[in-house]
Amino acid sequence: MIHNVGILGVGHPRTGSKMLQILLNSWGLATTHEGHSIHGIISWQFATDADAPLPAYRLDELSQKVQPRDYTFENIIYHIRDPFYSIPSIALTETFSLKFRSKWGNFEISENRVENTIKSILAWDKLILEKNPDIIFRIEYDTQKLFDFIKNVYGDGVSMNTSNGITNTTKGIIKDGVF
Repeated sequence: MIHNVGILGVGHPRTGSKMLQILLNSWGLATTHEGHSIHGIISWQFATDADAPLPAYRLDELSQKVQPRDYTFENIIYHIRDPFYSIPSIALTETFSLKFRSKWGNFEISENRVENTIKSILAWDKLILEKNPDIIFRIEYDTQKLFDFIKNVYGDGVSMNTSNGITNTTKGIIKDGVF
């Protein structure tokens, strides 16, 4: 069965998928980070068409049901992050997904973590751009751009929730829905 879902949020690991999910939820859209929800899925693995995209730590009953082949999306949001911050984060923390990213990104793994990270970011960028995203969202400063896009798509069904500051570790607190 094919599910038509409003939003696919996709980008390289450690480039803002959780931040995107938090923002969308704060604006009234139920999305899930690496799982299925009413309004959308935020998942770096969906850059691929892999049959079992989620890494071993997520291969539970729910995540096995969330497969790219089972979904179509009305809107694709490509989240990106400043490489100055993302490269060290990816190089130091994303070793568990390197083989998956190498296979689907079609690059050779080297002994150099930074080299692997750069090759992976470039490969993921190519995969995602082939999906023709509706918007490219830079997590450091495109919050208003993203909100305007979402507001245009969902109309009065969304609003900026300013009651709680949302922390972005790169820029601090988001106040009034913007950085």
